[in-house]
Formats: sequence, C-alpha cells, structure tokens
Amino acid sequence: MQNVIEYFDIEKLHGHKNVRITFDSPYKILLSENGQGKTTILKIMDAIFSKNFKKLRSINFESATIKLTGRPPISIKKDNIAYDYDSKALNYLSRKLPPDVLTKIIDVATKPIPTTIARREINKIIETTGITISLMAVRELIEDRDVIAINKECSDLIKEIDDGFPLESLYLPTYRRIEDDGLSIGISQELGGKELIQFGLTDVEKKLEGMRNNVLESSKESMARINSEILTRLVNGLKVNADDLAIINENKDKISIALSRVATTLSTTDKKKIITLVESGEIFQSKTDPSLVYFLSKMVMAFLDQRNSDQALEKFSELCSKYFVNKVMIYDQISLKTEIICKETGNEIKFGELSSGEKQVVSLFSKLLLEPEKKFALLFDEPELSLSVEWQQKILHDVISCNSCAFLIAMTHSPFIFTDLSQYTSDLQYYINRSTENQSTNFYTYEFNGFDTMGEEF
Repeated sequence: MQNVIEYFDIEKLHGHKNVRITFDSPYKILLSENGQGKTTILKIMDAIFSKNFKKLRSINFESATIKLTGRPPISIKKDNIAYDYDSKALNYLSRKLPPDVLTKIIDVATKPIPTTIARREINKIIETTGITISLMAVRELIEDRDVIAINKECSDLIKEIDDGFPLESLYLPTYRRIEDDGLSIGISQELGGKELIQFGLTDVEKKLEGMRNNVLESSKESMARINSEILTRLVNGLKVNADDLAIINENKDKISIALSRVATTLSTTDKKKIITLVESGEIFQSKTDPSLVYFLSKMVMAFLDQRNSDQALEKFSELCSKYFVNKVMIYDQISLKTEIICKETGNEIKFGELSSGEKQVVSLFSKLLLEPEKKFALLFDEPELSLSVEWQQKILHDVISCNSCAFLIAMTHSPFIFTDLSQYTSDLQYYINRSTENQSTNFYTYEFNGFDTMGEEF
C-alpha cells in the first residue's frame, strides 16, 4: 500500500518540545510513557487530517507541518487559527456575487497594494457583472483585508490537504466507548469532530439492519429487472447463449441462496427441483426451457452484484468472533441477519450484552468493514484498553488486514500490541527533541529490536 505521508512535525508542543514523526510505511506503532504527549500529538494530527482547525485552539503548540508524499510541506500556525475571523463585508459579497467574481475580488483585496488602488480594481471587477453592490461593503472589505487573508490561507490549506490526503480521519481516543446501551450518538460532534465516541452498540445494529435492507431492496429491484428482460427476450425470440450457461455452471453453489433472496415466493418443492436440475447438469441440456436458464443466469448475476456486502458481513462476523469468549457471531446469507450466539446454550446474545472489550472490537470493525467505500487514516490511542493480552497481540494485525485501513498510527503502553509487528514499531521518545535551542536539526531515527529501546542520534 502506498505511503501517503512522509513526515509530521510539531513545533513547540507544550511550549518546549519539537516533534518529527517520519513514515516509511503506512503503519506506525509508537511506544510511549505517560506524560510524553502521545494523546496531544494524535489530537493535532486528527485536527489537520480532518481539516478541523478549530480543534487546535485549545492545544499548546506553535505550528504543525505535514509532508504528504510527492507534495510540498503544508504548515499551520497556531496564531492563524486562534480566533474566529469573520468579515460582514465578505459575507455580503458572497451572497451577491458569483463565486468566480468573488475569488478575483479576494485576490485583489489581499494584495499588498495601497487601499485606493485596491478599491478601484475591485469596483472595476464588480462593474463587469452589472450587479449593484454597496460602496460601503467594498470599503469595509478593504479594511478587513488581514482577516480575509487569514481565511483565504485556511481555505488554501484545506484544499491542499484535500488534494493530497484522500483519507477520512478516524480518531479513537482513550474514552472511545461509554458503557451505556442507550441511544447512540454515533460520532462525536464536539467541534465538528469525527471521534469514535458512542453509547452501547445501537449504532452498529442500525448499520447492520441498514445493510440488510439495502440487499433486500436490491433483490426486489433485480427481480423486477429480470422479469422485464425476460419479457423483452421472449418478444424477440428468447435464445440461451454460452454466457448464460457459463454463469450458472460457475456458480452452482450459489443457486440455493440466490433463489432464497430473489424468488422469495417460490415453493420449497419447486426450489428443490431447480437445484436438482443445476447440480445434476440437466439444466444444460437442450430440452430445458430456455426461459428458465435465462432467468437463473440473471438471478445469479444479481446475487453476485451483492457479493461485496456479503463478503464484508462475513469478514466482520469472522473477525469479531475471534475476540468472543463462548460465543460466536454468525451472518446468515439467506435471512441476511447478523446475530451473536452463545455456544453453550445456542441462545441469541444482544449486542448490548457484550463486554467492554467485545464492544470496542465490534465497534471498530463495523467502521472498517461495513463502510467499504471509505479509506481511513486510523489514529489509535492505547488500542490495548479493555483487551486481554491475547487480544492485544492480534488487534492491530486484524486492523491492518482491513482494506479500508490505508494509514495507521497507534500510541501504546503495551509491549503485546506490536507482537510480530516490530517492523512498524518505534519509541515515541526518539521523535521528540525537548531542547528550545537548535530545534530544527537534532531529531532521532530509531529501529526497534525486540525490547531494546536504544536509538542513535545524528
């Protein structure tokens, strides 16, 4: 997987630390002691990845720089995002003028030219539109040029990050899931953030039900489309071609499930007849009604169109079950239901009845596996929380195995988290320079070797 970030710098973190974290792969695991600033570093990274600069205001630092692969460094200064900058004149012009005209006006307003010249050029631009604009608004716009310049700088930064960092930031703080099975708040709305802070597992259950309903609706639409296509072929003389036969032959094992989804009103007897025709090979003989062959081929194609959802739910159930004790998560391809079953009694267990560690696992993998259209930058603070030693040893392996995890940085206290992942593991200390003098050159490289935490300065 291509690495999207080369390095991430923070100047004057907590007033006296410089941090440079380098990335030679998409995955980084950092061992950290308490008080080193791991959580603050992740918060800064999340604010920048998510382009939510307001979240930086409460953090003590001077500036941060991200170097995206193949692009120039992007720097953000704390002073430029410390306050809300608003221009009534700019808001007024935004409502009155087309975006392209407004862009030209902003470019002139932020130029280091005398006020009179700037006002004259802006008036000329406005005249070409034929739109009547208050002269007072133009005068106030020039007076607000410093505010507008800062807003423009933030907008430019957002565009640069959007262009070079096509991932959705997913920050998992240490307080990521609250032990309450009340209504889910989904993703934290604090300062517009996207932190995975949720109550219970109601959100996961809704997501599973939504996927089930989507597949059922897709099956209904497929049935309607197949009927229409069959009528069209019958009117024009229905003939079975080699592709129709091949699609059935290559997917014999899927006929039963596909019939259960698409032909929901078909009797059990007729369903068995069709399955027998396919499994025996009789369906491929010339005496078979071509309309049946055509219907089955299209039905199988409709089923295959839903395989992405099936595979995601299968992997979700498989991964979650690895972290369960005396229970298993089962995805039923026919009913499209995902349930947790007690191995001892065979009874269903509600999602809200899972342990704290089990809930965290279910929540995490529901995000990574049940939203397959997304690619995430995962910022994981203390992934070991509420997990046994055995679970700690495999959690990041399973996270990395998810195609949606395109970038991972995990901060941990636990040596069990990076079992067999030493190639991605470093000590956070060796990316920190506490000196307030000569801060730009004295960084560390670090190669992890078992429990040896020696580093070399250069």
